[in-house]
Amino acid sequence: MAFAEWKAESSSSSQYLIEDNQIRQSFGRIIGQIANRHWWTITELEAKFSRVIGAPPWCPDSWLIDPLKVACILRLADASHIDARRAPSFLRALRKLPISSDQHWKFQEKLQKPYLSDDAIVYTSGYAFPLQDAEAWWLCLETLRMVDRELREVDSLLAEKGLHRFAARRVAGIDNPERFDSYVHTDGWRPVNAYIQVSDVPSLIRHLGGEELYGNDKKVAIRELIQNASDAIRARRIVENRPKDWGTICVTKGKDERSDWLEIQDNGIGMSPQVLTQYLLDFGKSYWGSDLMIEEFPGLLASGLDQTGKFGIGFLSIFMLGSAVRIAT
Repeated sequence: MAFAEWKAESSSSSQYLIEDNQIRQSFGRIIGQIANRHWWTITELEAKFSRVIGAPPWCPDSWLIDPLKVACILRLADASHIDARRAPSFLRALRKLPISSDQHWKFQEKLQKPYLSDDAIVYTSGYAFPLQDAEAWWLCLETLRMVDRELREVDSLLAEKGLHRFAARRVAGIDNPERFDSYVHTDGWRPVNAYIQVSDVPSLIRHLGGEELYGNDKKVAIRELIQNASDAIRARRIVENRPKDWGTICVTKGKDERSDWLEIQDNGIGMSPQVLTQYLLDFGKSYWGSDLMIEEFPGLLASGLDQTGKFGIGFLSIFMLGSAVRIAT
């Protein structure tokens, strides 16, 4: 976008987002990379922006540009910019917002300007949240916990790399709903820390991902894996505009010195590290239709992909067949 050129019909001169030609040529590319990777993980940012850039010819020799630090600053500035300045009450009254957006607007319009206390950003409310606004209060807490995660991850990265750390490293009061109530007040109701917890994950998987759900038919596990492979192939057909009969699934059974083994292989879209860690092994969380799928394969959802897997639990049925699984992608 930094190098995109626009011309008005009545003018022969070109228009750019960055008007200064020297700045555009020197920094346009890195600006675009930072903007495009705004919501990458901290690890991905570190890998992409690992090198410091030297000064352009028209700057003092002692100047250096650290893309990683710039990316971190912009990341935190965007995440932490949450208060009434971003959600004016009058503008909310004029606009017809969908319910999800209205909840965000509702809690932000009640927040005062944040301030720094020691190493924490402190958010406070000018108004209390009545019971009918309880959902907005919980959304406020969830959002500020996201800000807290961003601050802590960036601080950890800067500390590990020996870089100057930012003054703000966390958000105050978000560790517990009762404590957060002393910063962002409720009126007529009391928030309590009541989250669903699963203490025995293996037992849950056995009950919902194995015989309790599917019975004793071991072929179910094979069917689930083949369905996953089919979804991956159908997605690749769309992404690469391939024929409807393209794609291969190979099921192989064998035996080695350790045990019997079963292998199911396909040539579908494969899985990124994010899919492996955030979806495949997250019980009940499906990749298909997720924000990550939209980011990795823009247009795939709108293309009419009809995937078989919907609930994010089928893969775990593989443990009906054995106790060891190896995944290559």
